[in-house]
Parts: sequence; C-alpha cells; structure tokens
Amino acid sequence: MSASHVPQGNAASRQPQPKVDLAQSLAQLLPLWMFAGPVLYPRDFLPAHFRGWLDWNPFTFYAEYMRQTVLAYGHAETPLLLALAIAILVLAIGYAVFRRLASHFEDFL
Repeated sequence: MSASHVPQGNAASRQPQPKVDLAQSLAQLLPLWMFAGPVLYPRDFLPAHFRGWLDWNPFTFYAEYMRQTVLAYGHAETPLLLALAIAILVLAIGYAVFRRLASHFEDFL
C-alpha cells in the first residue's frame, strides 16, 4: 500500500453537504414575515379574500393585540391564553431541536 492511497469509503460519505447559514436566511425571511403580517397595516386594509390568510401567520395575533392595546381600537379574535400556549409549544419544540443539534454547532466567536 502506498502512502498516497486513501481508502475510498462509500459514495454517500463523499457527497458535499449543503450548508445553510441561518443568519443570512433570517435576514431575508424576517422582513418578509413582518410585511406579510399586519404590522404596518390593519387587517381591514386587505381585500376580504386575503384576510383569512393572516390567521396562518403566528405573528398576526401579537400585532393585532398590540394594536388593540396601544391604539384602543379593533379586536383580537384569538384568546390571549391560546396564543401563549402556542408560543410555549413553539419554544419547547425549538429548545428540543436546539438540544438535539447543539453538538453540530461550531463556535466562531
């Protein structure tokens, strides 16, 4: 065996793995998410057939609740406790994913 001989292994181990930079992705997605939610406009500004889509945006409740609280108009249709339960569920899922993938994180600091 020569010194330049390297065992090949299986083909799957040699395939380059795509890397997604979370910071770059979030920098693009968060402004889109903000404009897709009713942060800069109330729900009534949208045509009636698009208003139902806002309910799929998890940030909609918080934007509408804050608008109701600060500006004292409109109403938030989702109860506050339901929104809190959903937020805690998302936090728990995010924490579980973080704990599972923490060994793969690299420290660049």
